[in-house]
Amino acid sequence: MSVRQFKCAAILMAFILVSYATCHAGSRETLLWPTTEVAHSLAGQRILSENLRKRADKALQLKPSLVKSLHSAGVVDKNDPDLKASRRAFRDADNVAIAALAFAAFGELRYFNYVRNTLLSWSEINIPTGHPIDETRLEGFLWAFDLVSANLRADDAQSIRTYFRAMRTAKRR
Repeated sequence: MSVRQFKCAAILMAFILVSYATCHAGSRETLLWPTTEVAHSLAGQRILSENLRKRADKALQLKPSLVKSLHSAGVVDKNDPDLKASRRAFRDADNVAIAALAFAAFGELRYFNYVRNTLLSWSEINIPTGHPIDETRLEGFLWAFDLVSANLRADDAQSIRTYFRAMRTAKRR
């Protein structure tokens, strides 16, 4: 899933969750069963929910592709081992963001644990270089952290924030 597709899915999922919670809000009329519009909306929500769960479950099956530093800028050889490792590592950010969305949507600890463990592993192993091309695809880590940070232990949250500060500092150099 590309970053653009993920952003669209995240926005759509948020919209659906909000629309579900506010469906017919303020209406004085009691509905004995859903209208056609509501039924279609609920069917769409179910499909999105099932797709999110499938993607998150698939992400949970993958081990993080940790690298000490990312290298993709200026590499033209697609068989370069550093480039291949970096591309696999980029998927971690996407997978963590999907798992964080699943945790927010379903509240299942397995998604939370995956996000926490992956973010902590990255914060321990990866050394940010600040190169804008090498580290441009890591925003999924920030989204995931935003979704789970309220549930993290203080020391875990601090470790991850320290990693994010190191990323910011490296980019300013």
